[in-house]
Amino acid sequence: MTENGNERPVQLKVKDEKVGMMPWMIALILLFSSLLLFIGGIFYHHANVWVGLFPGIILGMMLEMWNFADPDVIIKAVAWRDRLLLICFGLVVGIGIFLLYFVNMLGIHLNWGFKDLYFWGIIIGAIFFGLGTAIAGYFPGTIWISLGQGRREGWWALGGGLLGALLWSLIYGPLSGALVKAANYGPVSLALALANGNAIGAWFVGILFASAFIGMWFFIPRFPQGTKGCGWHFLGKTDPNEQLHSPWTTEYEQRYPKMRKWVMPVAEASTVEASRIVFILALAFAITTSAVIMLRQIFGESTTFSWLGGLFIYAFWPKAIPNLPYLANLLPIHNGTLDVLGKIGWEPISDIGTFLGGLISSVLLTRRWMGYKKDIPPVWKKRFGSSQSKRNWAVFWGAFMVLFGARMAGGCASGHILSGSSQLAASGLLFGAIVLLTAYITAHLLYGKALD
Repeated sequence: MTENGNERPVQLKVKDEKVGMMPWMIALILLFSSLLLFIGGIFYHHANVWVGLFPGIILGMMLEMWNFADPDVIIKAVAWRDRLLLICFGLVVGIGIFLLYFVNMLGIHLNWGFKDLYFWGIIIGAIFFGLGTAIAGYFPGTIWISLGQGRREGWWALGGGLLGALLWSLIYGPLSGALVKAANYGPVSLALALANGNAIGAWFVGILFASAFIGMWFFIPRFPQGTKGCGWHFLGKTDPNEQLHSPWTTEYEQRYPKMRKWVMPVAEASTVEASRIVFILALAFAITTSAVIMLRQIFGESTTFSWLGGLFIYAFWPKAIPNLPYLANLLPIHNGTLDVLGKIGWEPISDIGTFLGGLISSVLLTRRWMGYKKDIPPVWKKRFGSSQSKRNWAVFWGAFMVLFGARMAGGCASGHILSGSSQLAASGLLFGAIVLLTAYITAHLLYGKALD
C-alpha cells in the first residue's frame, strides 16, 4: 500500500472508527447472561435438561455474530489465510483453562468430561474430520447455526452429517476393538496428571497452558503478511502498517446486503473498539463453556447426530437397538421403555439452542439472514465454479466425513477442541492438532490459488 506514489505505507486511523452502542450492549448482555449461568453452576451441579437451551442460544448468537457459520470463513481459517477464528478459539480456550482449574482449586464441583485417549480411533477420526471440514467448511455445531442463519446448503450438511454419524453407529461393534479399545489409556487430563492430582498444582499447570493459548491472540498475526496479533490491537498498539480489514470484506458485504454497518468491523475485529467488543464476546464464550461443565456436562454438538439416527432406527426397527452396541449405550431400553435423554443429557436441547441463537442473531441483530437462497462460498466458486449441485454434493459428503470422523474420535470441534482443550484433556489436544494439520493440507491441495 502506498500513498501519493511513494512507498511509505498509508497510516490507518483505526482508533477513530466507531461501531456505535448496539454491539457494546449486545456483548455486555451476553457477558451478563454467561455470568448468571456461571453463578448458577456454583450452586447447581445437575441442572435440568431444559437449562441447556440457554448456553446453546448464547454460543449460537456469538458464533453467528462472528460469522463462523460461513463455510468460507472456516475454509480460509483452516488454510491459515485468515486466522481470526483460530485465534479467537485460542483465546476462549485459554480463559476457559484458567477458569476451570481455578474453580477446581476452590473445591467447587465440576462435571469433568475428559474423553478417553485412544490413539487409533482419535487419529483416524480426526483425519476424516479435517478432510470433511476443508471440503464442506462446516463443523457439527456450525451446521445448526447455518440452518438458523437461513443457509440453504446447511440442509445438505445436515443430511450428510446424519448419514455419517449413523454409519459409525452401525459399524462400531466390529471396529471398536481395533479403533477404540486398542491403545486406549482412558480419560487423561494433562493438568491433573502433571500435578499428580493436586488441585493447586493443577491450577498452576493450567496457568502455563492458558498463557500459551492466550499468547496465540497476541503473537499470531491474523494474516500471513502480518506482524502483530489481535491482542496488541485490543491494547491500541496496532502497527499502522498492519492490514486490519479482511481482503474479502467486499465479498462478504455483497453476500449480505442487509447486514448492519457495525457487523463487519466486529466480525473481523478490524478496529480497536471492535477488537475490545470481540474480547468481551470471547470472555462470555469462555465463561459459558465453563459454566456448562459446572451445571451438568461438557458442551458438545455431534452426539446429537448419532442420537437422531438411533431414534430413526428405533422408530422402524426397535428390536435392532440392543444388537447395536453404540446405539444400545446411547439409547438404553429399560423394561421395554426407551430412555431417550438418559445418556446424552441436554445436548439435543443445547443444539436446539444453538440453532435458535443463529436464528435470533441473523434475523434481529446482524440482519445476515439468508432466507435459504442460493449462495456459493466465494473460495469454492473461484475454484470449482457456480454449479449449485456440485457444491451441494461436496457439502453433503464433506459433512458426512466430518460427523463420521467425529463419532469415531468420540468428539468434535465442541466436545474435543473447545471443551476438551479447556479441560486440558489429552484426547482433545491430540484431536485438535490432527484436525488442523489435515484440514490445512487438504485446503491448500483442494483450492490452491483460490484461497488468495
